[in-house]
Amino acid sequence: MGFDVHGLNPQMNTPLPQIMINARDKDGWVQWENMTKNDKDRYWEAKDKHDKENPGGYFRNNVWWWRPLWSFICSHCSDILSEEQMTLGCSNDGVKIYKTKAKQLAARIRKIDKQGLIQHYEDDWEEERKEASDFNKKVKATMDKFQEAMVLKYGEGIVPADYNEKDKEKWDEIYATKIFSANYPFNRENVLEFGIFCDESGGFEIW
Repeated sequence: MGFDVHGLNPQMNTPLPQIMINARDKDGWVQWENMTKNDKDRYWEAKDKHDKENPGGYFRNNVWWWRPLWSFICSHCSDILSEEQMTLGCSNDGVKIYKTKAKQLAARIRKIDKQGLIQHYEDDWEEERKEASDFNKKVKATMDKFQEAMVLKYGEGIVPADYNEKDKEKWDEIYATKIFSANYPFNRENVLEFGIFCDESGGFEIW
């Protein structure tokens, strides 16, 4: 699962490569079935280059990266975004952020980056994430040990869903001690890339 963020009226810094134009039918669909492997390789190479030259068209994060990014944006831009936009930004419902606000987000990101706040946030976040990850390794060791005992009790191939009620409760109790924030990375470069996207997107929608 991920979050696809599309520019509503992206700034075009370079024209669409001819190979990308030629590959599409009259409705805009890429005709993959008519392309050789070499054609496809050239198409993707051209598309990657075009996307980098025109960052306002599309931004994507998987769920692990997006949630910390959007949380950070909301915490520093609550005077720009509405409550509804901040809430829906972590759903895949297509919430729209129009051009004026997108530009304001980009300016705010540049401002707090100059103040060193993004790097400071990354340092603190990743330190806490490492501690959480180290703790989760201990939880996993406990879970593995418990599973070994269950194999002896029930036999090979046993899974937690097949434990008796008391053993399943114990398994769930151990599992619940895991710190899930360990799965969510954050870094400055991702924020800056999002800021560039905002600046050139012409507004955007989050899917």
